[in-house]
Amino acid sequence: MKLSSLSQVQLEGCLDTVSKNPNDLTLLLNVQTCFHQSDLLDRAIEFNQTSSGNSWFVITGVIVSIFIQLFISIHSFITFIFKDKHNSMVSKEVNYLKESFAFINNKFNQLLEDLKNLIITENSDMKNLQGRLNKNGDIRREIDNLFCKVNDLVDESNQMKNFIYSNLNEKSTTIAILPPKELPKPSPKPKEPSFDISTAQGRAKWKEYINKSMQSKSMQDKPGQKPMQKPMQKPIQKPIQKPLQNNKILTSIDAKNHENENHPLRYCDVAKYGDNKKFKRVFIPARGWVSMKQFELEESIHGSSSMVSPC
Repeated sequence: MKLSSLSQVQLEGCLDTVSKNPNDLTLLLNVQTCFHQSDLLDRAIEFNQTSSGNSWFVITGVIVSIFIQLFISIHSFITFIFKDKHNSMVSKEVNYLKESFAFINNKFNQLLEDLKNLIITENSDMKNLQGRLNKNGDIRREIDNLFCKVNDLVDESNQMKNFIYSNLNEKSTTIAILPPKELPKPSPKPKEPSFDISTAQGRAKWKEYINKSMQSKSMQDKPGQKPMQKPMQKPIQKPIQKPLQNNKILTSIDAKNHENENHPLRYCDVAKYGDNKKFKRVFIPARGWVSMKQFELEESIHGSSSMVSPC
């Protein structure tokens, strides 16, 4: 049967596509499908040439042939994808069987070697036993050792048989041959303590925990250990910044107290009035804001000429 040029092009492209399939049965089916597609296309072209150009049969035939070709192409593509996945699964199973057979063969060879060694040893032991028996010697210990060796060989054979039976349905060679080792359990992380500061008992526990933490940090500094010597640097003298004019609390404090926060400060040096009004609170360097009532209570206890307590 002579095909048209369009049908020949379609047939060559289809055959070139399906020829890459390694499966013989699928290849034959795809070749038959290609010839069927070319036949349908050739008939549609012949029908189109014989019929009139304005006939709706021509349009219907072309549309039907296109849909049929699309359906067949999609079916062939899906079949090819599923066959490829199936072939890959079969290949993995074959590789697994090869590795399992090699492993079992190695175990079997080891078992044969042990059996040969056992036969040689037992022959030697039997000769020794026969010699001692002829001399009326005690051979009970040697007989016990002989039975122990035979029992060990039987146990090893049973382990080999159980291993083969247990791995018949396995899919992973790594799990079958080398079982995974258990990971070491991580050490439990100590929980951070929690305190309910809304209660007096919770606040007391919180203060106790803070004090213990500070003591443990101070104990880390050993008395015999020399501190690290930092390179000598020339001290940088920063200019003393004058307080703002609207800051009535700090204007009366001596400027020497700003040079170093650890400089001693007496109760009488702290200003208590400004614009003929008594302050509600005062600022103590290295301590912070203190209410005037608390400050006057401390001053009455320690005296106005005493140094201000840093805490």
